[in-house]
Amino acid sequence: MTCDPPRNFNQLLDVYGDLLKRVAATYEANISKQQDLFQEISLAVWLAMPAYKGNSSFKTYMLRIAHNVSVKHVTNEVKKGNYVDIEQQILEANPSVEGEKNNEQHIQAAQLMHHVRQLPLQHRELFALLMEGLSYKEIAEMTDNSIANVGMLILRIKQRLTEAMSHE
Repeated sequence: MTCDPPRNFNQLLDVYGDLLKRVAATYEANISKQQDLFQEISLAVWLAMPAYKGNSSFKTYMLRIAHNVSVKHVTNEVKKGNYVDIEQQILEANPSVEGEKNNEQHIQAAQLMHHVRQLPLQHRELFALLMEGLSYKEIAEMTDNSIANVGMLILRIKQRLTEAMSHE
């Protein structure tokens, strides 16, 4: 399935902005650095749009670019020694004041993202692609894996995250 890429930068952000923000949040815990990463990803996608050949959906093409930019970002942050702990993530996330239930859900979401960010980069990519609704086949094509390997890895990722969350 292919689709035409957006015609201008504003249209790109209107259509895919939330998706790109979720990708940035998957790789970066710090809110201000998430925003910087989102901007880096958006610019990289925009600059790569002329090279889009339609061999896959534009969403898949864009997610590959987003992943590559994010991996480079994480690598640079690790080299700098920049780490953020779960308590700081929760404080930075500005929990909702709509009630204890929403606050608890917010904390659980922050804890899940913390555990996702602890995954190796390859697993983090698979999880992010799955959460964006890509099929195992699309994920396999994008990551140069077999469908069976993608399924096995995703099962292990889910088990690891379930185990980590049950120890919270």
